[in-house]
Amino acid sequence: MSVQMSLRVDPNLKAHLAKLAELRKMTVNKLIVQALDQFVTKESHALEAELEASLAQLRQYRTADPDFEQAIEAVVAAERSTEEDPAQGELLTDEPQEATSLVRGLLSA
Repeated sequence: MSVQMSLRVDPNLKAHLAKLAELRKMTVNKLIVQALDQFVTKESHALEAELEASLAQLRQYRTADPDFEQAIEAVVAAERSTEEDPAQGELLTDEPQEATSLVRGLLSA
């Protein structure tokens, strides 16, 4: 069973579709359905291949480092690094800042 749907196309494309359908001796509807079917099939196969390639890479990585030892070592090495870490916070000075003094005053009241 087929369902009806609306489609907006450029008038120039509509004219080309009509001419192509005439030359192929089929309706414009049948031509569009055939084109969509081919497109969906092609894109589905391409996407499936991409997903399978990603899955193969993940399996290869998991096999190469099953206990994530290399990944853990990389994190430890990065933490030991003396390079500046932009995600690291800043040290507070020993001197109370104005906001700190105000909060401490409110809390002790």
